[in-house]
Amino acid sequence: ANKEALYAFTRNINKIIGVYYEDVDNEIQTYINPWQNKGYSQNTLLEIANQCYLKDKRTLSSLNEYINKLFDMGIVSSEAFKQYLENQNKFDSEIAKILETVGLKRNVNSQDRDLYKRWTIAWGMPKDVVLYAATLSADKTAPIAYLSKILSTWNNQNIHTVEQAKKTNIESTSKAPTQVI
Repeated sequence: ANKEALYAFTRNINKIIGVYYEDVDNEIQTYINPWQNKGYSQNTLLEIANQCYLKDKRTLSSLNEYINKLFDMGIVSSEAFKQYLENQNKFDSEIAKILETVGLKRNVNSQDRDLYKRWTIAWGMPKDVVLYAATLSADKTAPIAYLSKILSTWNNQNIHTVEQAKKTNIESTSKAPTQVI
């Protein structure tokens, strides 16, 4: 009975991500058993598989990579996974606001997430400073590159408030060379 239940569960995972294998014994040995040995419940694995499907990660190897990434972050329980997704959605909505401010109409991608983490976490830029820099980057040819350059410059100058940024922006504008005719 346990073996049949494990087979049914494995086929359900396959169905969710959109793959089919007539014989699932190898899949159970390679993926399902190791995932369960890490502490993942069947319900949590189904939730993760569903998320992979939504993110167009529709192979067992990509599901395995995602589970390993989650495991490395200590995300094993269903509750921890749901909290992780909530945090990701909040993070993505902050990035989407930046994209909208600079005038880009597209979905948030992994490169956007990496840049936003660099700006806010590695460089310690507050979100309001990033948003202000985004307003300065609007209508530029490459707004994200321009935004990153502004934030890099401010980080190097230890500017971490909107007030400091505005003052710096005014000073650099007033120091602009004038052309004599």
